[in-house]
Amino acid sequence: MNPRKRNRERITVLRKPYWRMADAREVLALWQRSGTSLSAFARLHSLDRNRLARWRDRLDRRPTPRFHEVRLVDPLEPPVRPGGTTPGEKPGIELIIGGRRLVVHRGFDGDLLAEVVQVLEAMAC
Repeated sequence: MNPRKRNRERITVLRKPYWRMADAREVLALWQRSGTSLSAFARLHSLDRNRLARWRDRLDRRPTPRFHEVRLVDPLEPPVRPGGTTPGEKPGIELIIGGRRLVVHRGFDGDLLAEVVQVLEAMAC
């Protein structure tokens, strides 16, 4: 690419009111190659020093944290154990259909269970 055209593109990136991550990386690479301080680079190109610093910090961050599912329960409800039973309750049955887990406790409605199984089987196909 023609060096003049590349310089014009860089100047265009510097003048954008909003930067995407790729734009910010390019501007920060220009700053690092310049060998000047962040403040001097910002002054030279009429940029906000804090904007550069925020992008630098944002791009230097470690990967974002992973979030885990949390289920809020009523503190007055008895705790549910793995397998879906509460203390003292006799376990029912557990079905795994198409990667979906269905726990059925004693006293279930057989007709409703049949409908649910049909829906899950249809989704698995």
